[in-house]
Amino acid sequence: MEINLKDQIVILDEAHNLEDSSRDAASGSITTEQISSAIHNLQELCESTAFINHTHHKQ
Repeated sequence: MEINLKDQIVILDEAHNLEDSSRDAASGSITTEQISSAIHNLQELCESTAFINHTHHKQ
């Protein structure tokens, strides 16, 4: 069976999936490893910033 779709508009009705798709797109999860990594990165940033501020004030 061959259907010619040239110059045709095709509508796929998937509105019943819209709520779930929207919720899934706006949802997320985070692992404890990601939290640990973020904490580590923030600690390094704070240390770097403190070092820069300390060096700047000595001049």
